[in-house]
Amino acid sequence: MKYKLWTAALAVAFALTGAAPALAVPAMPNRATIIQYTTRIVPQLGVGEYDGRMTLTLNSNGIVNGTYIPDSGGPRVVTGGFNGDQVWLDFGFMGKLHMTGKFKNGRRIVGHVFIGTKEYRFIADVRPH
Repeated sequence: MKYKLWTAALAVAFALTGAAPALAVPAMPNRATIIQYTTRIVPQLGVGEYDGRMTLTLNSNGIVNGTYIPDSGGPRVVTGGFNGDQVWLDFGFMGKLHMTGKFKNGRRIVGHVFIGTKEYRFIADVRPH
């Protein structure tokens, strides 16, 4: 009986505070999506770039995990998250490289990373199948 009263009280509270419409927002897909990317890390000032490949799993709860393989080295673990079009990724153990950015035109990722005090642009394009 207490449970039914608590549930009813909670429903009334949502209705009175206007929180009910927020619950109607469409949910993220309920399955993970795996995407393969080609990546470029380009200095904001200067020349040159670092190229690589990345495979990410985007989970429905907003958690991202995967692998990044720079052209000049071995694989690194990728962890991060997303919320709407915002995305953040940490590369390597203990997040030695941190990227913040946005999904553009669907699944393309454009963001920024800092290596030391220098700012770089991070671009990840979906690899064609």
